Amino acid sequence: MFNFHLNDIIFLLIFEFLLITIFALFGFSILVIVLLALFSLIIIYFSFNYPLLPLGMLLFSIFLDLPEILGTTDKGSFISILSIVFVYVIIFLAIKSLQGWNANHRFPKIGLLWLTFLFISALTIPNAINQTLALSVWRNFFAGFICFILAYYSLQKEKDIKILLTLLIIWGTTLALIELITLFQLGGIRTGIIRIFFQKNLIETSWGKSNYLAAFHVLMIPIAIGTLFLTSSKKIKLLLLSGIGIMLTGIIITLSRGAILSLAIGLLIFMLKVIDKKYILSVIFAIFSFIIVLLINPLTYVLFERLLIFEKSISYFSRIHFFEKVWDIFLNNPILGVGLGNLGYYTTYSDYQQLSAHNIILGLLGETGILGSLTFFTLIVYSIIIILRNYKSESNGNLKIFKFASLCGLLGVLIHSMMEPNLEGYQFSIIFWTFIALYLKLDLIKIPKLGEM
Repeated sequence: MFNFHLNDIIFLLIFEFLLITIFALFGFSILVIVLLALFSLIIIYFSFNYPLLPLGMLLFSIFLDLPEILGTTDKGSFISILSIVFVYVIIFLAIKSLQGWNANHRFPKIGLLWLTFLFISALTIPNAINQTLALSVWRNFFAGFICFILAYYSLQKEKDIKILLTLLIIWGTTLALIELITLFQLGGIRTGIIRIFFQKNLIETSWGKSNYLAAFHVLMIPIAIGTLFLTSSKKIKLLLLSGIGIMLTGIIITLSRGAILSLAIGLLIFMLKVIDKKYILSVIFAIFSFIIVLLINPLTYVLFERLLIFEKSISYFSRIHFFEKVWDIFLNNPILGVGLGNLGYYTTYSDYQQLSAHNIILGLLGETGILGSLTFFTLIVYSIIIILRNYKSESNGNLKIFKFASLCGLLGVLIHSMMEPNLEGYQFSIIFWTFIALYLKLDLIKIPKLGEM
């Protein structure tokens, strides 16, 4: 248990004063300021006792990052709740690092690779035409690093892993529910489906369009399926299956071809690996649930039609053309690239100031050059090697299946990153690297009875 000392109390008072000042600047009333200040003080206190609290706050503040929550539709005056919580998490992590975490956990090598990439990618910012945009994209990667380190050190026991895993699955289900609510707001199910058919990206939030939202489900659905093998409780399995069904519906209504293909590849590999007499009923039930979702979803026909005419689509040819342009950009700027998020300033796509390469390899080559891209790919490859090593050395049957399901989700994410900008996204970076940390701690923290979860 964390005990407060005089320096900690002084810090809390200073931090509380800053919070009151910020609230006052935004024009809150005295009563609101006092209530918010007290609430913030309580959060700060419990954060030091339960380090997972700031991480959970950060994960779910993503959903609060909507202008409507603050009673305004003016994006110019929009206050990012996620950014405010993110700043708090950085301060919290800095203080905990100075105080010292568990001495048995050394700074991970992945963290060193992260720091190297962040340093090199930061060097590209001065070369960027739009330095503010470059800094914003750099912030996205930095958020992934912060969440990885916070999760890595916060997960100290079996209960912590269960809590964070549950939060991630709830997060994915909540996202799908938000998509369904968005569908209803388009005029109901029938009208919404018709509008989605004729116009792309109607299923979106203030921080992501349909293709980006689908990327989360590529990761979350395999994780939820793998979690089915970690519990013997029928009630929990029923809840998990309900969440899986909701997330499957969520990814389908996005009509994201790349995401659905990536998920299908990951799930196919998973099923070919785990089909066994011992688990055949669970696998058959999961497949049956997936088929039911497809059959009752009116968008299934539309989806398959788009998949069949993939090579004729305008977006397909425009991306191929842009791939060639990004390669030329890299050849002209091979060392440090043109700066994160600045590819759009070197193309003929005048309608976009921020244009993604829709391919993580080409994108990083063009934006950060050989130095930045090589460092980031080393980070990814090293993470995969550790994950594979942990999977192969796992002796617990159910936990091994969960690890393989998660590995298939990771594979789906990497495949999808060849078609869509997911790994460089602010929100996705937070979710993705939080789970990578959780995965690594599954091996460090032995869980002999996780099957009784």
